[in-house]
Amino acid sequence: MKMISPDYKGGSIVNLMSSVYNALGQKNPYPNLRILRKDEIKECKNVVLIVLDGLGFNQLKRQGEKTALLKHLSGRMTSVWPATTAAAVTTFYTGLAPRQHAVTGWYMQVKELGMQIIPLTFMSRFERMPLSDNEGKLASEIFSSRSKPPNLNRPVFAVCPKEFKSSVYNSYFSQWMSLSLYHDLPTFFGNIEKLVKKRGKKYVYAYWPGYDKHCHEFGADAKKTKSHLRKIDAGFRKLLKSIEGTDTMIIVTADHGLVDVKKKDKIIANDVKRLGECLSMPLAGETRMHFAYVKPSKIKQFKSVFKKELKGRHSLFRSEDLVKRGFFGLFESHDKLLDRLGDYVMIAHEGQGMVEDLAIKKEHSHIGHHGGVSEDEMYVPLIVVRK
Repeated sequence: MKMISPDYKGGSIVNLMSSVYNALGQKNPYPNLRILRKDEIKECKNVVLIVLDGLGFNQLKRQGEKTALLKHLSGRMTSVWPATTAAAVTTFYTGLAPRQHAVTGWYMQVKELGMQIIPLTFMSRFERMPLSDNEGKLASEIFSSRSKPPNLNRPVFAVCPKEFKSSVYNSYFSQWMSLSLYHDLPTFFGNIEKLVKKRGKKYVYAYWPGYDKHCHEFGADAKKTKSHLRKIDAGFRKLLKSIEGTDTMIIVTADHGLVDVKKKDKIIANDVKRLGECLSMPLAGETRMHFAYVKPSKIKQFKSVFKKELKGRHSLFRSEDLVKRGFFGLFESHDKLLDRLGDYVMIAHEGQGMVEDLAIKKEHSHIGHHGGVSEDEMYVPLIVVRK
């Protein structure tokens, strides 16, 4: 299995955020992005970061012929790892890698609560019950990677879906931003335009989830997915024309790319013989990667089961080894990181995946998936336009 590892030394979305934050007055521990000069950002009156969820670099190259997005492509970066929205969007908010912010996937084991949660929806995994958050105290305990928000030298705005207004996750990480809510794609771009044209300097973070949703439902290269990219591009072209002369830098990127996994290639973890008896709790993570919490007395059996049932479709790593290799970031780790990574990480090979139970989990009907280490999942575009 070919593994694309994150380039935290100057070639990842973490480094992009370092370039942005450093240019706007907030020191960040990670190096700046090699292919985007900090000075270019600093010179601009307005800085707009647009995150198109799921638009991988390879997908843009395959689908983006004659688009303005492809025309202004400056290069590619790696995502963080795991290459998943929960980890990557937290990086866009904080400027930190998963090693520091410790948001590790769609399903995340939280030792202090004694349960697995879905961080982005802030609810328990299995019961699907919202977690009670008393004045943000629980969110602060779980998402404790940043003691205070970045101190930028200008007003900051977040262009988000209207349902994010009630999101505990979003409220915690965007508490230092003024929200601008939208309900569809034209409003998304319209809100960006209005903010750019407001008086004074500003930083605008804008997030669009629609492309990712199309990839999940229809497939990464399906006709409906490509059609949605064309609609995004039409809105992007209109935005560029409308903000001529405003001294604005627009940066467009993504949190990850996606790959398709056929239903026949999804292993049902519950059906893997003797796997469950090795685990102290259910697998956490994503369809394309899983964190395994193994009973100390069952480590030998776990490795034997993996070799017999899963080898050739997944690769197995000790979680601590991937931390040491820098997959989750550089520098000092969050004190809760290892608790959220389990003992072992299982990473799916090309075209493969694993789910708990196809019969009861709606998301397991998805076609497009992410979280693995393939080029399609790990590489995201850097698109830069200065108006």
